[in-house]
This record gives sequence, C-alpha cells and structure tokens, in this order.
Amino acid sequence: EGSQTIDSVLDILFQNGIKSRKPKTVVFSAKLLLKSVRVFGVGSFSTPLLITHSEHLTAHSSAEVREIGINIMAEICRYFGSKTPLRASVDKLKSSQQSQLNNLVDNQHHPTQPQRNLRCKAGEPTNLSPEEIMAALKKKQQEDEAKRLEKRAAVNLFQVLPHTCYKEKLKLEKWSEKVAALDALIEAGGEQPYKLCSPSSSVDYLPLIRDLKPLLGHTHFAVCSKALAAFGMLAEGVGESMATYMRPMLPIFFGLFKDKKVTKAAGLCLDKMFGNVLSFDNLLDKTDALPSSLDEKKERNSLVRKSCLEFLTRCVSRSGMYGKKGDLTPLHAKDISVLGCDKLNDPDASTRKSATELLVALLGCKNEDVVLATKTITASLEASNSRAFKALLMASKPCAPASIESSPIISGTGQNHKGVNERENPTRNSKTKVKAVTLLRSSEPTKNATPVGLDSEAQLPSLEDSIEYISAIGIPQWSDDVDDGGILAGLKSSNWKQRMGAINKLTFYYDSGDEHAFSTIPSIFVCVRDCTKGFKESNFNVARSLLEFFSAILGAHTTIKKS
Repeated sequence: EGSQTIDSVLDILFQNGIKSRKPKTVVFSAKLLLKSVRVFGVGSFSTPLLITHSEHLTAHSSAEVREIGINIMAEICRYFGSKTPLRASVDKLKSSQQSQLNNLVDNQHHPTQPQRNLRCKAGEPTNLSPEEIMAALKKKQQEDEAKRLEKRAAVNLFQVLPHTCYKEKLKLEKWSEKVAALDALIEAGGEQPYKLCSPSSSVDYLPLIRDLKPLLGHTHFAVCSKALAAFGMLAEGVGESMATYMRPMLPIFFGLFKDKKVTKAAGLCLDKMFGNVLSFDNLLDKTDALPSSLDEKKERNSLVRKSCLEFLTRCVSRSGMYGKKGDLTPLHAKDISVLGCDKLNDPDASTRKSATELLVALLGCKNEDVVLATKTITASLEASNSRAFKALLMASKPCAPASIESSPIISGTGQNHKGVNERENPTRNSKTKVKAVTLLRSSEPTKNATPVGLDSEAQLPSLEDSIEYISAIGIPQWSDDVDDGGILAGLKSSNWKQRMGAINKLTFYYDSGDEHAFSTIPSIFVCVRDCTKGFKESNFNVARSLLEFFSAILGAHTTIKKS
C-alpha cells in the first residue's frame, strides 16, 4: 500500500502542480519532484510514472522547468546504469538536450545516495546491480498489471454494443462504414489488455463470429485488418472458450499472410490467439494447421510460409510468458525442429532465413530439456546441410568472449577481409567451413580472452561471413528493408540519415546488454567499416553517431571484462 500512496502523491503533484497554468507553481512543483527523487531515490517511485513526468517537463515552455526534467532523466539513467529504459524518451529530446543529459551522466556516473527511506521499502535488498534492478522492475510491473487485470470487471459486449453504431453500419456496403462499425466493436471491448465475459446462456459469441468471418475476405484491406483486430480482442478477452470457434479458422488466418497489406494485422491477431486460445498442440496439428501452410506443395506463396515461421518463432520466444496455453514441451520442440530443418531446404531464401531463426530461438530456450530435444534433431544437419549447421552453432554459442582460435566468425586460414563483390575460392571456402565447424564443436570460450579481431585487422572475418553470422544471431531489424528501418540496408544506403539511423540502432543494441552482443563486435565492426568507407564519414552527424557507436562497444567490452 505504501508504494501506491507515494505514486498517488506523485500523480497529484503532476496533475495539480506541474500541469498548472501558473508558472511559479509549475517551477516549484518541478523542483519538489526533483528533490523528492534525490532524497528518496529513484527506486522509491514508479519508474514509468517518473519517465512520463520527466518527458512532460522536458517539453515545457520554461527553460528552468526543462532543465529540471533533464536532471530527473539523468537520475533515472544513473540509477539503472544505462539509458535503455529512457531510450524512447531520449529520442524525443532536442540535440542540445541530449548533449546536456550526456554531460550530466558523464559528470556523475553513480546514482545519488538516498537520504531517507520509506517504511514500505524496509527489508528490501540494497546495492543491486543494474541488471538485477531492471529484472526486479520488470517483474514488479508484470505483477502490478496482473493484479490490476484481476480486479477489473469483465466487459459484457452484448450490453455495450446496442448503444453503438455497430449493427447499423456493419450492414452498409461502403468499406469506410464497415471500418467504423468494427472500430465501435473494438472500442466496446474496453481498455487493453481486454477482459470480456465468458460464454454463458446470456453471452453467446457465435453470432458475432458469424458477422466477422465474412469480413476476412473483404476486398478492402482496412476492413480485413479491423476484423482481424476484433478477432484478436475476442481471443485475448475471452480466452480458451473461443477455441471451438477459432481453431477451425486457422487456415484462413494463415492464408491472409499472402496480402502484404494485412500481414502485420494477421500476425498481431495470431499472437493474441497463441497462449489464450491456441496451444502448440493446435498449431502443430498436421491436418489443417502450420504443417499444411508450410508445405510448399500445398502453399506456393513464399510470404505465407515465411510469415508462418516468424509467427512460430514468436510463439517459442513467448512460451510460458503469455497466456495459459503457451507451454513448450520437449515433444513440441522436436516437432518444431523437424519443421524448421525441413524448411531449411525451402526454395525461398527468406523462408530459409526464418527457419534458421526458429531453430536459433529453440536453442536459446532456458529449458534445458527443450534445447536437448532440439539438438537431437538439428544434429543431422551436420551431414545434410553443413552451412545451416554452422550458422546454428555460431548463433547458439555462449556470449562469453572467445579466443581467436575458437571464434565462430574467424576463418580457419586467418585471411584478410574481402570486398562485397570479391569471390572466394570455392575449394578453400569449403575447407574453411569444415575447420570452423570442427573448432566450434571442440573449443570452449576463454573467460579473459581478447575480443576477437580487434587487436589485428588481418584476423577480422570477411564481410560476407560477418553478414551471415549477424543474420544468424538475429539482431532486431538487421535484414529488414531500408523503408522499414533495416540496419544492413541503412548502412549501405547513400542517404546519410539512413546510415546514421542504422548506426544509432547498433549503438542501442550494445547499450541494451543483449546476451550475444559481445560475440558480434568483430562482425559488426567489419560491416560498419566497409559501409562507411573505413569510418571516413564527411557528414558530421554520421561521424558523431560513429563515436557513440564505438563508445557503446567499449562499454560492452568493459562490462564483460569486469564480470
């Protein structure tokens, strides 16, 4: 109750003080908030609430209030030892404000020691590492959200819908009227995450399903997308009771992946179904589920096969963390591994890449039985598909720094890096791959080893090997199109803004402390070097991003060394 009380005080201070129309009241309230943060410590407050208030302060018309907001952001950064929790807020700041924040954090790295403690915080552990603080914060937020959802009353759609325009506008032919009807339906579901009444004698969802199902085949993508959003709302809000209606519709949902305009909406809908309505048993049913949609003889559209694999990868990553039906067992892992290994021979390159990412997700599971079950299937790839086997070994390698001899991204011959269009000797390349696989299977990472390739340029991997290795690791947005914020495409772009954006995303990746970050340094170094003409950027903004990128790499290296 204590933490709720102090959050309530913080909210009152924001509503009646910081949002006041009187300038003196705003300044006084902002100073009081900053003093409270310094006296009691960032950990005494709700971090999302503090971040929201600091964002409001940094956008204020008063320079004094904006400076206070920057100081509160600096306190949050010091507390977590990183800017990661504030990344979205920092991106909204002006360049001068970002520089001011950087200077404040650089001048004082350690968080301000609290002068007073709250009684509600008594007995809690102190002197935690930033990682432990982040984990504890995430766990607390999840618990608070679960408690809040449990206390919320379930919404009865059939009591709310008669007061909306849903029925009237759904009957009209114009697509925009149908979209308005579906918007009314989704709005009637209440706040997210949705919580709807379970089926009963007075609550029957079958007529609603019958209204929505034909809209999935509508000629306008907006109508189809909204219908998918409505299905997702029902899946999340009602849960397992909707399986009777939605399970037979799986082939329809998978088939919608072929339309690029509704691919995202279909993916979001299926994401909400998994764990709430669908389990792995449902998805892996050989009759009319994923196996049928992944068979190129039955499903000739490569976008459908690729999107289905991406959906299955997300299910593996979220198993046990979302819904009540998302548990992943070793038996499921074997079936999924068989599907993934089979799709490594798919005629479409993007589908093969998605299959690799699926197997990497399985090998990265925390459940050792799942990993062991996956390895029993993927072991056959060493003979049948050595290239994929090598990529999986590299991606599943522990993130501890490795010695030069055992590095998965250094060729066995130690050759110099080659240009993008330079061809390798096929014979020599095949020998190199065999040696690399042998080294991967036999060597163990050395704890205090030097970062691979940073001490001698001759030992760096080629650009082709670097791109292949990073693709296998699965850095977010690495292989996306340049219009979708793809990192590799952005690095190769002639537009300086796209290059800068790609470099900034890599900087964020190293700041976030990803488990594979350290092992990717040599490969990322090669990619950035080749795409920026040996780091000789004439544009000042790109050059500054490069400096921040190097700072992030050195920070990641220092963290590993200390551990």
